[in-house]
Amino acid sequence: MPRSEVVGHLMVGFESSDPFRLNIDEYGIGAEQFNFELLLVDAREKRYFATMNKASVFVDGDFLWKVKQQKGIPHKFRTHR
Repeated sequence: MPRSEVVGHLMVGFESSDPFRLNIDEYGIGAEQFNFELLLVDAREKRYFATMNKASVFVDGDFLWKVKQQKGIPHKFRTHR
């Protein structure tokens, strides 16, 4: 039987228009659910594979500036744009 353990958060990079494609709102919450497959390879080339079904996407940080700009909401990191 597989075992699981939460050891931290997975941070993934976004391009500037990805929040639009992922339907992320100005609070960083995605309205849609996705299926993800994650493959990790350690230094000994051992492979670890995980599947997440019906997972949500949450965005934090400066990635939301275009979403907020489109809605006319000031963004704390990009107030001059």
